[in-house]
Amino acid sequence: MALAHLDTTVVIFGFANPFMKTNLNVHLQLLLLDFISLAFVYIVTGIVLTTRRVIRRTRWYGERVALWKRVDGLQPRVG
Repeated sequence: MALAHLDTTVVIFGFANPFMKTNLNVHLQLLLLDFISLAFVYIVTGIVLTTRRVIRRTRWYGERVALWKRVDGLQPRVG
């Protein structure tokens, strides 16, 4: 994958090696694959971080609500 990325970089910046007998279309497809895989990594990372944050915040609010209800006498203290 690193070599494919290097080849696409070489083609884009115009330092194409005449001894490389490869098709430009292949390089563009590999570059597109690089961008898609990078976007996929960003999307998955964002979903994971957002989910963790939501779970943490929900748990925090749940603890606070339980505490408020207990202070107001609406919920019997367990234990």
